[in-house]
Amino acid sequence: MPPEGELERRLLTVLRVGGLPAPVRQHPLPALAGSGRVDVAYPCRRLLIEGDGRRWHTNPASTKADRSRDNEAAALGWRALRFGWDDLLPRPDWVCQVVRCSLSVSPNP
Repeated sequence: MPPEGELERRLLTVLRVGGLPAPVRQHPLPALAGSGRVDVAYPCRRLLIEGDGRRWHTNPASTKADRSRDNEAAALGWRALRFGWDDLLPRPDWVCQVVRCSLSVSPNP
């Protein structure tokens, strides 16, 4: 399945170039109610990663929905990371460092 947009493509490139393991793309959203998917995930570490672009994340309703999704995933033992263009372009090494550290933390039981 191809990336859904340029931001997701950039996120995947940053992870690959940074030497991180390949994530699962378009992973089902861990949720208490409803359904959805996240850009990428490391299911064995219960780690979700989203690319937050301006197209879908500029209004209060989108921000609220994202918080609800993250909170539901957290209630089910998952952690969520969110990166935007302002992370992926100027500081890809930092993004990889955050992901690498997150992968090293044991997931909740």
